[in-house]
Amino acid sequence: VVYNRSSPFGSSISKLTIGGDVNRIESYHFSNCYDLKELIIEYSNSEETLDLRDTDCFSLAVSEGSLETVYLDRNISYNIEPYRGNSPFASSISLKKVTIGNHLTEIPDNLFDSCNQLLYVTIGNKVKRIGSSAFHSCFQLQELNIPSSVTSIGAFAFYNCISLKSITIPPRVTSIKNQTFTGCDSLETVTIPGSVTSIEDMAFVDCKSLKSITIPPRVTSIKYATFSGCTSLESVTIPNSVTSIGEYAFEGCASLKSIIIPEKITSIEEYAFSGCTGLTEINSLNTVPPTISTNTFDSKNYLYATLNVPINSLRAYQIADGWRDFWNIGGVNSVKDDAVSV
Repeated sequence: VVYNRSSPFGSSISKLTIGGDVNRIESYHFSNCYDLKELIIEYSNSEETLDLRDTDCFSLAVSEGSLETVYLDRNISYNIEPYRGNSPFASSISLKKVTIGNHLTEIPDNLFDSCNQLLYVTIGNKVKRIGSSAFHSCFQLQELNIPSSVTSIGAFAFYNCISLKSITIPPRVTSIKNQTFTGCDSLETVTIPGSVTSIEDMAFVDCKSLKSITIPPRVTSIKYATFSGCTSLESVTIPNSVTSIGEYAFEGCASLKSIIIPEKITSIEEYAFSGCTGLTEINSLNTVPPTISTNTFDSKNYLYATLNVPINSLRAYQIADGWRDFWNIGGVNSVKDDAVSV
């Protein structure tokens, strides 16, 4: 069954069910249904993707503010065209509740981008992928349970979800993409599983309520501005697998009081700890001073923080570029086994 481009349906429709026999909906076909409040897309026995052709098929229900509930139990596809919106539901001003059924395997890119009234999301247990910008700027979204079936979360997926308070990343996800949680002001707790091997640039920028973070033991680098602007961050656990800390990685983390730099870290880039004005204790476990610059740490750190290094490497740190700028530097025989947890 194929619905044509013409739009024979008027504004009187408040509930629309699209059955499993429908394979494609042409552009604008339901665009005049500006009273549409509830949309149901049913499962198809053929498991064929429903082709929505472009992003204007429900345009007035989205833009005029009538659509409140969406139930999806079937994979959908659509064309993302420049200057014509991001998805059939993007920028909805009234969508409050979304249910993803147990037959859906992915939430496509941009699907609920800028749905700034979205409060409730239920994701079925067959979803494997959450696409890029899937929930970008969903300002009202506070809670979201991601099922264990999910193996991939795209870049910007939860960008600017300013009300999101906690998130548990499923145990099969291997990478946290670029800016996935950037701007999540209310995010207090994040659970990252041991399956994660990489956390990309700016993943948690400006998560201003985040108080602690444990980096999984298979991550090898903390990249550019990963936790920049996390002003409430007090506790960081860096595993021994990490070998480098990138530029601006912890820039502006003013609540961070102490940090332990594991023994395998060989380089810490510029401004990695700039603005960490509360940092009073730095413990470096590498017997060979990691490569740093004169602006890796905040100027206050060089004056007031205590730098502890392996006692047999004290002289090496005292003459090494960047490290020699610390006024308070001392050698210690050992650091507690659990000291990597600050």
